[in-house]
Amino acid sequence: MNQDNRVLQVVVIIIIIFGALLAGGTVFVNHDLLGSGLRVSQARFSDTNSNNKTDTLELILQNNAFFKVDIDKISIEKKSIDIDWTYNNSITIDSGNNFRVLCTARNSSSEVGFFEVLRIYIQFNEKYLSFFVRIGIEFSDTSFIYREDFESEFHIDQWDYFRFRNLEGQPIHGEYSSILDWTKSLDSLELDSCWISTTSNCHYVVMRTDLYNFGNVNFSADIRSRDNDGVGIIFRYNDTGYFPKFYLVWFTDDHPINDEEYLVEESHLFNWSTPNDTVELGKVNLHFVEGYDAGNGIIGFHWTKLNSTSLIRNQYWQNWQISLDNEQFNFYYDYNKILSYSGISNVNGTFGFVSFESRNSGFDNIHVW
Repeated sequence: MNQDNRVLQVVVIIIIIFGALLAGGTVFVNHDLLGSGLRVSQARFSDTNSNNKTDTLELILQNNAFFKVDIDKISIEKKSIDIDWTYNNSITIDSGNNFRVLCTARNSSSEVGFFEVLRIYIQFNEKYLSFFVRIGIEFSDTSFIYREDFESEFHIDQWDYFRFRNLEGQPIHGEYSSILDWTKSLDSLELDSCWISTTSNCHYVVMRTDLYNFGNVNFSADIRSRDNDGVGIIFRYNDTGYFPKFYLVWFTDDHPINDEEYLVEESHLFNWSTPNDTVELGKVNLHFVEGYDAGNGIIGFHWTKLNSTSLIRNQYWQNWQISLDNEQFNFYYDYNKILSYSGISNVNGTFGFVSFESRNSGFDNIHVW
């Protein structure tokens, strides 16, 4: 029997080269690698010589099998070519144990920069597992104004929270929530921490306007939605008047217009300026949103649609990026520009995220530059 037949090909595609899954240099794993017994419980890239390229990969391998695992080979490939990183010479992992593997670039020519795709290949016990990762924006020469990866101390007090309420002042969808329901925790696809909206409320979080005020900048974040409901990015958020006003680029396949709750208790919250301003399902929508007095001290929102484009979304992580240059807005999805608009006002403002009935939607790797 030749080697190709003896090798049980246990392959898990964590990040597809064409961009179906990527985020900030972080690897994502969603299960025990098809029962192979070997699991990657941590994978972290770093830049040890401060040249804005990654030269080190730390892997924590977990043996969940009832037998020991011998690692025969670890390779890191770019465009199907081994880039010749070194790693621990001899690796044996007893059942139930973990092992820390440190892979390092031999020289500067084998270091890897932003947006490059790597294939990590681990051969063990006549099996192998393989996954892809795209290197994140932190491994670039960009000077960032703001960064947050939710790994170290996260200052939640630098963010404000707004929960949509019905005309009786009660939370829609029957859930009371606060900013504390946006929790820093591990996502099921991720090997590090992110920010998760744990309820199915319609609400948003924004960077505090008394601390942050951005003009012509770029904003990047990785977003994951677990269902068909709405998620998106708020930008140029301004609350200096009686009511907040902001722009929102967002996507939904369902809520708010396909749910019974919309007609019963949300029409003042999603008050489309005209029928043509209604959100288009299955598309990225760009709206200008402005608060108003809906009565009884309740804030409602008028929505004016500025542009939209079709998008096929999945429940993995994608990178969302916004570029603002005076009146010009550009939106990039997995680093591909798919939407533009000229005519943005609100010269300055902050950024934030919306989660419209999208329980356990996740947000990570925020960069402003």
